[in-house]
Amino acid sequence: MHLEHCYPTEPSSTRVNSKWLSTAYVDNFRSDPNTGIRSLVDKARKDFGVDVPKRMAYRAKTKAREIVMGDHKKQYYRIRDYLQTVIDKNPGSRCIVTTETGPTEEEKEAIQRVQQVFTIDKPRFHGLFFCVNAARIGFLEGCRPFIGLDGCFIKLTTGAQILAATGRDGNNNIYPIAWAIVAKEDTENWQWFLEQLKEALGGEEGQFGQYTIMSDRQKGLITVVTTVFPNSPQRFCLRHIYANFQTAGFRGEDLKKCMDRAAYSYTKHGFDKAMDEMKKQCEQAWQWL
Repeated sequence: MHLEHCYPTEPSSTRVNSKWLSTAYVDNFRSDPNTGIRSLVDKARKDFGVDVPKRMAYRAKTKAREIVMGDHKKQYYRIRDYLQTVIDKNPGSRCIVTTETGPTEEEKEAIQRVQQVFTIDKPRFHGLFFCVNAARIGFLEGCRPFIGLDGCFIKLTTGAQILAATGRDGNNNIYPIAWAIVAKEDTENWQWFLEQLKEALGGEEGQFGQYTIMSDRQKGLITVVTTVFPNSPQRFCLRHIYANFQTAGFRGEDLKKCMDRAAYSYTKHGFDKAMDEMKKQCEQAWQWL
């Protein structure tokens, strides 16, 4: 029997849920973990003819990412195995993970609220330092003695941060030296990271001379660099200086050109000339810089 279907399709379906949706598109998240919510909604409408609410698509994305990437917190238990594998495959690498005991900041606040004393002896993750031997040798033997320091957030549920040390290769491109994962970017963690970096590089001086270290002018970081690398000259990132320059109220293309000419000048005469030009345009900006 062949009957003609004369009713329109119904895009809403109560049989579609986030678990089914995550299983249906797990391969998409495997190839692109950053697949967006809007893209997932469009794919479901195109492939299955159903309208998926954004909230359901968000839950499906979370479940699919857990299938592909696993539970972030559970992976911390395998860090030592991972680092040992790196050391076995690349002997000479400096791979260290440190732990700490005692209450966290949140637990300390809870202790003060309830005025109750108790101890927590279970070790927790503190920091991970990672310097592959091949990258270390390449930096020491083939790159100029320059180290750039910066940190960034990790977009994971654990909310940690990455601290990175980079150099410049022969093509003036970024050359990774070492990186670390810590709970937050503060003075204590920067000191721990720089001490590990100094140990990995064999001191504060290479075969091409003292390391010049560049940062974003964080007060805590400047103090730590002075402590760990006391003989290394420090320089500051022009982009961060210009951001502070704008925040101070000095804006405009002409002032930026003067600032760039001063920063990129290789001679004292060129620097003085650019600064004099800035002074003519805005003496307050010249004084700030």
